[in-house]
Amino acid sequence: MEREVEDEFTKALFELDHQTLLDRYFYTRPAAVLAPEQEAGLRREVAKFFHVAMRDVIITGSAKLGFTLVPKKGRPAMSPFGDTSDIDVTIISSELFLQLWREAFAFAEERGDWSSVEDFRAYLMKGWLRPDKLPTDPGFSWSREWFDFFRQLQRSGKFGRYKITAGVYYDEAFWEAYARSSLDKCRDAIERPL
Repeated sequence: MEREVEDEFTKALFELDHQTLLDRYFYTRPAAVLAPEQEAGLRREVAKFFHVAMRDVIITGSAKLGFTLVPKKGRPAMSPFGDTSDIDVTIISSELFLQLWREAFAFAEERGDWSSVEDFRAYLMKGWLRPDKLPTDPGFSWSREWFDFFRQLQRSGKFGRYKITAGVYYDEAFWEAYARSSLDKCRDAIERPL
């Protein structure tokens, strides 16, 4: 069954436009590695923690598809989801994005830059906030709370033993731009394997 999905996806990757691929494989298809009730439960818990609507939380990446799109160290494109894979969660919320940005700005105004501030700014330009680029100082409680929440989800075992990570996008257009880039990288990797 997994191979059939991969073959179907590979064919679609070269035949369909980006929007149709996103609609078919990310917006309407259930996650490959979670039962429907697990996917809904994970989305609900993330939505509740971040005070966003459940519709603003989607499962993405290899947990959604069953395989990775972008080649990574030791994992070529189209590698199946495995024991070392993680569950990627996308939160699309301009309100949450702005809240985090404002708090990071206030932190910088009060305490100065932090070690990953340049990476933070680079992702900010792409409409994406990654928790590992936020200040790690104890005075910035969001970072600790964020990582504690996702570690707790993993430890609960309700969604498997996989690490669960998340990023916040300002809006759907920024997330879709990132997703299109991943689709292009996958297509390139298939056309020109290492």
